[in-house]
Parts: sequence; structure tokens; C-alpha cells
Amino acid sequence: MANSRAATAVKERKGHTVRTTKVSLTTKGKCCICTTAGHQTQVCPRFLSMNVLNRTEEVIRDGLCLRCLGKGHRQSDCSQSQLCRKDGCQAYHHRLLHGAPRLVNVASRMRRGLTPTHQNVERVDVGLASRRTSKEAICAVVPVCIRGNGRQVRSFAMLDSGSEVSLISDRLARQTGLSGPPHCLQLRTVTGETSVAARRSTCEVSSLDGASRFQLKQALVVPQLQLGTRTMPVSMMKKQWNHLKNIRFPAATLDRVEMLIGMDVPLAHHYREVKVGPNTQTCPIGVLTPFGWTIVGRVPKVLKGSDRLR
Repeated sequence: MANSRAATAVKERKGHTVRTTKVSLTTKGKCCICTTAGHQTQVCPRFLSMNVLNRTEEVIRDGLCLRCLGKGHRQSDCSQSQLCRKDGCQAYHHRLLHGAPRLVNVASRMRRGLTPTHQNVERVDVGLASRRTSKEAICAVVPVCIRGNGRQVRSFAMLDSGSEVSLISDRLARQTGLSGPPHCLQLRTVTGETSVAARRSTCEVSSLDGASRFQLKQALVVPQLQLGTRTMPVSMMKKQWNHLKNIRFPAATLDRVEMLIGMDVPLAHHYREVKVGPNTQTCPIGVLTPFGWTIVGRVPKVLKGSDRLR
């Protein structure tokens, strides 16, 4: 009888009143995700087995708080003040939702009936697309021409031999008029997995003079390529290294790179000629790709720490 009461027990002894702690006995409701009683959303086995995009869609569909995963209030009214802190994230969302695309994009997909299932989530490995490029090394950035849907656009691409597929930014795809079916993509990098809303598309990529052309039949259009903003300090490197002096290189910042060419186009990674300096461990290398000359390798010590040099 006593343990079924929610009232305060009172006992008088020698003129003093002693009160016990008030206990409210409540029964946990059903989980909003699996409708099973006895556990909360953040420990629900079904919820934990989902990728981050599916989790976010479930939270939006069930009207749960994005901050605490509770029901009955919005994120702006949530009393939970803890930051995500996953991978250093300073946002006020639940850790289990970290890495999801922007919520406005997820909601838009759901309104259009594009919610992915577990079966059609594709996982691909990428080398550089989801992490900033090392400040101590230069990767192969080349000028390219993209053709698709009757249009052609000039841009810059990065040759990434660590990626299974080629990626195109949504901005470049819109400029070129590329279209394709929606796709839920799980990008796997050395730092973990990230879910993105993508779509498959077909286009042609070539050198600016059109001498080298490659068909991309299954390229993936993603919201953006997060490669940083560093500029290749071409003029300073040509002055410092004699083996680079007479070669014409593109000077492009990484934020202008709108395409990542992966190993689904293996011949695009063929080096036709190589210019090597006296020490390959401490100086960059000039390489002739199908798209023209570019520089790869280590940045000279005098240039480290400067992200905007030309």
C-alpha cells in the first residue's frame, strides 16, 4: 500500500515532524519510434540501428524535440542546454542526429515523398570529400569543362584516388542542368560516416581544350564539397623550385573546386609526365594529367600556415 502512494508520509516523534521524499509513481509510455513501452527514444534499438538521415526523418515525422528527442515541446522551448559536442560540434541538437543534412532539406524531401528506406541507402568510401585537406600537402586540382543537358560549364576538379565514386556539387549541377533520381548516400571517410541527400546523374568531363574526355555515368550530386579555402601558392613555388619554373599551373582556391573525380574514372588519374625535384620528401611534384599540369605533394616550409597565398 505504502509504495503505491504519491503523497508525503508524515511521522511525528518527540514534537518534530519528519517528512520523507515525495515520490511520484508514473508508468513510462510507449516509445514513439517502435511503440514499445519501457524505454526512451535515445535507447530504442530500432532508432539506434538507423542512419542519421532516417533518424532525423523519424524525429520530424513524430514531432519530437531535436534537442532532447522528447515529445510535447519544440526545440526552441526545450530546457536541455547541452551541446552536441560530437566531433567538436557546438550545435544544440541531439548527438544521435549529428551529421544530418540541413533540416529544411530533410523536411522538403519528406513532403515530396522521397524518404529513403534502409534498403536503398548506399554506402561509398571517399578520400577527401568530407574532411579538410591537410595544410601540409597539395592534392591534384585541375581545370575542367563539364557538359550535360546541352550546357557546358568551366570549373575546377580534384583528382581523388581514395574515392570510389565521382562527386559533383549541387551548385555545379544546377549550372549544368544535371538531373537524376534522389539517392540517400552514406559517405564513409577516415573520420566516420555522414549521411547526405544525393542524386545520380550523367555528364561528361573534359580538359579545357577538349582533348581528353571522360563519361561519368553514375556521378553523385551532393549539397557541397567541404574542402577548405586554401590557395595553391603557384608563383612562389615556381620561384623556389627549378623543376617547376617552366610549367604552367592553374591557381585555384579549394573553395572553387566543384567536382571530385574518383576511381570510377581510372584513366583520369593517369600521370603522363612527372617533374621531380631534388628531394621528393620536402618539395612538391609537377604532374601532367589528362586535364593539364598540376602540383601535388608537400608544401614548402616557408608557405605553411598561410592559407591564402598565390
